[in-house]
Amino acid sequence: MYQAIPLQLQYYNEERIPKDSTGDLLFDQLYVLLQHLQNQFFIDRIAIARGFGNGQGLLDTAMEMIDISMMLWIKRDQLMRFSHGFDWIVSNFCALLLYP
Repeated sequence: MYQAIPLQLQYYNEERIPKDSTGDLLFDQLYVLLQHLQNQFFIDRIAIARGFGNGQGLLDTAMEMIDISMMLWIKRDQLMRFSHGFDWIVSNFCALLLYP
């Protein structure tokens, strides 16, 4: 699904290495990726609740969500224009992971 997103909105290049983006584009790439990961997280939770999967996909998705949320915090100097939303973004996605 994530590969269907236009290349300029993807945070990673073909080798899964973060692109050297800055400013608005970086914020958009990170936010689109977080939205995708949130959807994947819900899909994995539903699969586990229905008896499918072993939880590894859920753990992998959760770890990537934490990595991307931390990346927003680390690159906050490049994203000062969006700093008003950092608390909400980080708390929203981290709280999602903690909710049982």
